[in-house]
Amino acid sequence: MSKLFMEIVFVVMATFLADQPEVRPVNKSPDMSALVKLKSGALVVPAEVQGEPGEFVVIATETTGKKVVFYAIDPGLKRFPPELLNTSKAAVYTAAKSGKYRVLIYTAVNDEPTDPQICVVTIGNHEPGPAPDLPPLAKRFKELLQMEQQADKYPKAKLLVTCMETAAEMANNPQYKNAGELESAIRTATVAKMGQGQLPLVGKAIGETVANVVGDNPETLLTAEVRGMLNTIYSKSAIALKLAIAE
Repeated sequence: MSKLFMEIVFVVMATFLADQPEVRPVNKSPDMSALVKLKSGALVVPAEVQGEPGEFVVIATETTGKKVVFYAIDPGLKRFPPELLNTSKAAVYTAAKSGKYRVLIYTAVNDEPTDPQICVVTIGNHEPGPAPDLPPLAKRFKELLQMEQQADKYPKAKLLVTCMETAAEMANNPQYKNAGELESAIRTATVAKMGQGQLPLVGKAIGETVANVVGDNPETLLTAEVRGMLNTIYSKSAIALKLAIAE
């Protein structure tokens, strides 16, 4: 066999091998970290953080949600201005007095609210004592939820929280000129999210509070003052419901 022939064979084989896709070995131990994070929940919150009076205490969360909401339940806890932080997934608090302070925390992932969670901020050498009472509105919602007949009332309550947050935004929307237009829009959005006749006792309680502001006349104009009061009612109802569910 001539030397020239061998050289031709070598060139042809080299060209053939170069055109083949690269075969990579199968990784028998895949990285499971992403799976572990998913299974750990949509929102990870510390059960407790500790500090001394006057010190800054950080509550850091882990979540795929874009924005985390922090709500201090007990008075005496002051929050460092969140707009001065470079993240919305952490909050910084301080308190002048020793004690235990609860912070309600939640977010939304894929437009679905997460389960509300509570982090206890312990300041100083505070001995464990009885848990503080729920705020009055949250306590009332908790009692009403226990009386509701639906088997899925707690998942429905989570949906109602989202509806109340949406209602708070709609109250400030100048598109709605009077109480009747706003009520109709909120009702349509709520039925689309939850269906008809869901949580009637809780819904009635919220409706009665709204009626105290706008009355029974659907033509009541939504002045800036009325809008502000309705925004507060719906926002506080959302927070109270989250507290009622978290307990």
